[in-house]
Amino acid sequence: MKSLFLHLCKYSGLFLLANYLLRKKLLILCYHGFEINNESQFRPQLFIKKDTFEHRLKLLNRKSSYILSLDQAVQALESDNLPDNSVVITIDDGFYSVLSIAFPLLRQYDFPATLYLTTMDMQKGQPILHLLVGYMIETTAIKTVHSNQYQWGTDEQIDLSFPRDKKKFTDVCLSYAEQIESFEELEQFYKELGDLLEIDYENVRDSRLVTLMSESEASMLASKGLDIQLHTHTHRFPQNDEKKASHEIRKNRQILEKLTSTPLVHFCYPSGQWSTLHWPVLKETGIKSATTCLPGLNDSNVNLLALNRFLDGEDIPDIVFESELYRFNELIRKLKNTFKRSPVPITKI
Repeated sequence: MKSLFLHLCKYSGLFLLANYLLRKKLLILCYHGFEINNESQFRPQLFIKKDTFEHRLKLLNRKSSYILSLDQAVQALESDNLPDNSVVITIDDGFYSVLSIAFPLLRQYDFPATLYLTTMDMQKGQPILHLLVGYMIETTAIKTVHSNQYQWGTDEQIDLSFPRDKKKFTDVCLSYAEQIESFEELEQFYKELGDLLEIDYENVRDSRLVTLMSESEASMLASKGLDIQLHTHTHRFPQNDEKKASHEIRKNRQILEKLTSTPLVHFCYPSGQWSTLHWPVLKETGIKSATTCLPGLNDSNVNLLALNRFLDGEDIPDIVFESELYRFNELIRKLKNTFKRSPVPITKI
């Protein structure tokens, strides 16, 4: 119903009207990973197919959106001088697929982009544990598993066609893997899980589906014009411990300074979790802007430490993306907020 409603609004001219009315507001797009082999089947909110991403870029190009770098956009917000239909493209985390899939397409369209890069997993050079385990369990063709032959297994047979049982099995695997300290033991666990699920773990690992790019790869992208910015060291940003929060930014910056000559003054809250309690730390560490995952547009009235973004992924239909691009979704949000704030008249009987 939502898609039908948006199509009707588009073809009745409301998209164009909204785009004109809100042309002086900034849209920031957010991406994460780009599909190498069925990752969007596992996490459609996190991974987007190459063809879908390229189609998004074509829409941006066809609409003649003004694609700004993040730094240009922040300066324009500060001076209240945004070009019409401004858009910024951002990417979180730093998956290998940014290098292999996204960056070549961005260069093809000559679009600037910012990569918020987290550094601990980049330095490890290993698959991200919870994503790897989830990927193998979600994409296996096996319907039932009996894992009692393994040290980490259970005696019960688990039916993976039931979401509750699948989650229970995932939790068992993660709980065991998170306690492993040895790289060799962790590799053995991954291989055993792959054998159980009839998935070639070594192929998944070597394809780097859920692995971040290396330091040398990030440095190479920076040298070719990709803006690299801060995203914490461990992908955690505590709001009640200023010392640890400050360390997350300083460690992240210390590592990234070796990879890029760009000033590291822009930040992205990890996992979209943010609070005004973070702001003193951000100001103390010299952060100029910080992006959230809250939907919405931005103008000169926005707090630069709480910039809104639209989280795009394989789960977003084209018409919803277009509605965001043409600022119609923002118009709907404004109307909803207006109705929420309107007092309900009281009728006397």
